[in-house]
Amino acid sequence: VVFSMFLDRWYVVGVTIVVFAVEGLYTKRHAFWEETRLLLKSSTMSFGLIMTAIFITKEYFPFSRLIVAMAWLLSFIFLPAFRRLVKNGLLRLGIWSKRVLIIGSTDETAKVIESIKANRTMGYEVVGCLTDDRTRIGKTLSGVPILGHYDDIEAWKAKTSFEDIIVTFPNIPRNCLIFLLKTWEGISETIRYIP
Repeated sequence: VVFSMFLDRWYVVGVTIVVFAVEGLYTKRHAFWEETRLLLKSSTMSFGLIMTAIFITKEYFPFSRLIVAMAWLLSFIFLPAFRRLVKNGLLRLGIWSKRVLIIGSTDETAKVIESIKANRTMGYEVVGCLTDDRTRIGKTLSGVPILGHYDDIEAWKAKTSFEDIIVTFPNIPRNCLIFLLKTWEGISETIRYIP
């Protein structure tokens, strides 16, 4: 009886899935607190849309407003906790892991590497860095090797099998950055730019 009540109100789950998809919660990787912020925003939007739909259609809803408000508040705790638990399980199984190449060799690059290490549930495995400064090749940055120059990115794709690229050039001219991003577009699944 309880399950059929939810089947009759499939839009409750449908709206939530659509809002989460629009916010990129199924396809993008976020640090824990950024993901928590997006979950809170998405949950609030979903509950708001659902309650508006119920009010407009004047459909009978078997739960009081207090129960709905409590469910909304509890989603702030359970959604982030559940997603973190699932991601940890997927990491253990090797499913959530993604190989990433970082382009840059500055202090900002080191901060990005440290952030990736601190946010293990993002699933990134840093395979190395490419630089624009050939004198830095062979050194390490926060324990990650600087493999070569970014001109050799296709060779490093073959050697490391990276899937994503994170670019950390803070002072690169805009037209040069756009040219490089277009050049690297077909090499990886996604490219993130962190100035």
